[in-house]
Amino acid sequence: MLAYHSDAFVLQLNPAGSGLVYSTYLGGSGNDVGFGIGIDSLGRAYVTGYTQSTNFPTANAFQDTYGGGTLDGFATVLNASGTALVSSTYLGGS
Repeated sequence: MLAYHSDAFVLQLNPAGSGLVYSTYLGGSGNDVGFGIGIDSLGRAYVTGYTQSTNFPTANAFQDTYGGGTLDGFATVLNASGTALVSSTYLGGS
């Protein structure tokens, strides 16, 4: 049986769509899947999805530890340059 590990990823293209501004991954030691993304007027990326990682990156978190069930949701905000978390939290329980 083939085991795999997945991370969510975020990339930003320039306004013309002809060049990469930044690219980064988001995740921990388990499977992490991004489902939604949005950008605000300051260029911050809002990413949502689910995780099985007990070490998913958190910052300024509402819930900073894995909830203990099969999956937890996550909501993450990246700064405009994609170099730092503004906030990132688990959303889940047992």
